[in-house]
Amino acid sequence: RLGVVSVQRAGGSFQEVWEDGRAFAELNARAVSLTHAKEAAEQQRKLVKRRLPLPGVTEASADPAAAQAAQAAQAEYVLSEEAHKVRVGGIKREEDAIAREREALEREKNAHIR
Repeated sequence: RLGVVSVQRAGGSFQEVWEDGRAFAELNARAVSLTHAKEAAEQQRKLVKRRLPLPGVTEASADPAAAQAAQAAQAEYVLSEEAHKVRVGGIKREEDAIAREREALEREKNAHIR
């Protein structure tokens, strides 16, 4: 589960080397998937931000329908921004949990090596 200490040849001598086990591999895979999810969330936020109209552009027109559409776009942006914050917050909590789990595995590994 944690890994094994193996002996490797290094030139004319032998060295003991730690090879990570299944638990470390699964933890690393979870960390990579969280990194990809975080990047996707940031990309989505940037796309939404690009679609947001400039504040002064729609206010200059006297058309009430355009003003209402601008307010709807602003409300949609605010909702998507809140959703993004919640999503990133969840990802950060997961990253913290992975860091704590990694520390626990490292402690257990060090105890196993001794």
